[in-house]
Amino acid sequence: MSTTYYDEACRKVEGFEKMAEHFIKRLVIDGKTRSTHENYLRQMSKMALHCGKNPLDLEPDEIDNYLYFIVNRDTDSQSSFKHLVHFNTSKSFLAKYSEN
Repeated sequence: MSTTYYDEACRKVEGFEKMAEHFIKRLVIDGKTRSTHENYLRQMSKMALHCGKNPLDLEPDEIDNYLYFIVNRDTDSQSSFKHLVHFNTSKSFLAKYSEN
């Protein structure tokens, strides 16, 4: 996997790496493929870098603004949108377990 976005997000965004580890565990438990893991991490990394904070700390309007941005500008907007909408629905689950 090209981890450029992921590595950068881990370095620049506080709490991102821990949140990502919990999210990957959830994907593994749900039986998702490695490719799915990579795609979700890439999109979450791009969102974290764009917004400058951990996706769990984003307000609903920040998420909406980013989704609007990717639909209008990102070259892989459909894939990005799908992964980020799924992430957003998992956000409360992640928030619960990232506190441990």
